[in-house]
Amino acid sequence: MADFKGRALKMHYVEQGEGPSVVFVHGLVMDHTMYEAQFEDLPDSYRCIAVDLRGHGHSQTPPGPWSMQDAVVDIIEFIEGVHAAPCHLVGMSWGGMIALRIAVQRPELARSLVLIDTSAAAEDPALAELRRTFFMEPIAAHGMTDELIAASIPILFGPAYAADEQAMAVYADRVKTMKREAIVEGLRAVLERDSVLDRLGEIRVPTLVIHGEKDASIAVSEAEAIANGIPGAELVQIPDAGHSTPLEAPDAVNAALAKFFARSS
Repeated sequence: MADFKGRALKMHYVEQGEGPSVVFVHGLVMDHTMYEAQFEDLPDSYRCIAVDLRGHGHSQTPPGPWSMQDAVVDIIEFIEGVHAAPCHLVGMSWGGMIALRIAVQRPELARSLVLIDTSAAAEDPALAELRRTFFMEPIAAHGMTDELIAASIPILFGPAYAADEQAMAVYADRVKTMKREAIVEGLRAVLERDSVLDRLGEIRVPTLVIHGEKDASIAVSEAEAIANGIPGAELVQIPDAGHSTPLEAPDAVNAALAKFFARSS
């Protein structure tokens, strides 16, 4: 485990293995541990690096408001600072939104792109308002209560994984110990993001799109739009997985990653 001091904050990360760099970026209210299963398989051939986003895991929480671009700059600085470029850049949900923007803004940093359970579009206005009303505002006032945690579970996880009591206990413990401003500002960055759909054609690195078929947070159609927009992109849909595919279907994700990286390296 180590820390990297960036422009705005100190970022925590874990690293294992040697070879071409793979940088893993997690989703909202997750942390680097969501990629533990990938670290079990890939470090034999790759330098695997998983970073905690601002306000998540052991990284610092800078003052708000946060934008999507703030998180993008964090990861650009991180990739450069730990000398990981060009890397296989893997992002899930919020992490995938960040990875997409890095591939557009700084294409030389990415050897390839893996986009998991994510979207290139702006948030639907009606859904954004709903999530502000039922999640962002109550969290700002009260933190992650048991009621909010219960309401978030079917959004973040498929039914099979949500039925795992131990996994849900780990999730609940993590979000209860997070600073409420980190969850609120992370939500702000995601809900207020701009669309990059019209820039997907600019991405020229090999791209793999992975999406859980039972994702209740981001529809499979969003993954299809990304795969159709990036030249040569491949789409892999994971049966029975929800929004957190690396956790829910690690064997399927690892198999897809190993095959893709072998071709892209």
